[in-house]
Amino acid sequence: LVHGSGLDGRVDLLAQLADGRRLRGNSPAVMARCNDPAEFFTLLDRLGIPHPEVSMRVPAGLAGWLEKRAGGSGGGHVRPAREGSAPEGVYYQRMARGRPVSVSFLGDGERAMVVGFAEQMTAPAPGAPYRLGGLAQPGKLDPRARQNLSAWVAAVVPALGLVGLNSLDAMADGDDLKVLEINPRPGANLDVFDGAASGHLFAHHVAACCGRLPELLTRNAPARAMAILYADVALTAPHVDAWPDWIADRPVTGTFISR
Repeated sequence: LVHGSGLDGRVDLLAQLADGRRLRGNSPAVMARCNDPAEFFTLLDRLGIPHPEVSMRVPAGLAGWLEKRAGGSGGGHVRPAREGSAPEGVYYQRMARGRPVSVSFLGDGERAMVVGFAEQMTAPAPGAPYRLGGLAQPGKLDPRARQNLSAWVAAVVPALGLVGLNSLDAMADGDDLKVLEINPRPGANLDVFDGAASGHLFAHHVAACCGRLPELLTRNAPARAMAILYADVALTAPHVDAWPDWIADRPVTGTFISR
C-alpha cells in the first residue's frame, strides 16, 4: 500500500488500510507527528529551523494571520484568520512574505537524498485563496537557499524517521527562508520529478521505504510542470476514448466529481 495526499489528517483510516498490507510510506505514527503542529514546530525550534510564528489559539490581532487545518492538503483549507473560537483541528500561522517553494527528498529513516526544488502556483477560489494550482521544477533558488533547505531535510529525516518520497514547503523572500509545513508522502512532486531522475521515482520511493536510497540521481528532464484542473460545477466523468498523454489522474467513467 502506497498512500498519497488526502490521508494526512486521517491516520486512523490509514492504520485500517495498512492492516494486513505492506505499507510503503510513513507509518500512521510518523504521519501523526508530522501533522501535529505543536510537535512539528517545536521540533523545528529545537533543530534551529526558521518558520513563521504559530499559535494554537486565535491570535489577539487577526491581521497578518492565517488559519490552517492540521493534516490538510491542497491548500484549500488555508484562509485568513477569523474571529471566534478556534475550530477543532485548526491552528494559526503568521503570514510570511515571498514565493512558495518546496524541496522534495527521499528518506530511509536516517538519511535524506534531495530529489529537487520546485515552485508552487495557486488557483484561488472563493473561500480558498491559497488553493494549490500546480507545481513546476526546477525552482528558482540561489545556492545558499538550496544549501539551507538540503541541510534542514537532512536534520528532519532522522528526527521524524521519515521514509520514501516527502517534501518540505517554505516561503522564500530573497535570502530569507521560512518553513511552512512538511508533506510526509508523495504528492504533486511525484508528477514533476518522475522522469527527471534516472529510473522511476515511484520505484525509488518504494525502495527508500525499505531502507534503500539510490546511489545517484541523474537529471534527465531540464524542466517539468503540472497543473490541477478544478471542476467549476459538480459533474460525472464522461467516457473518453483516448486521453491525451499529458493528462494524469484520469477519472474513471461515471466517477462523481463535486464542485
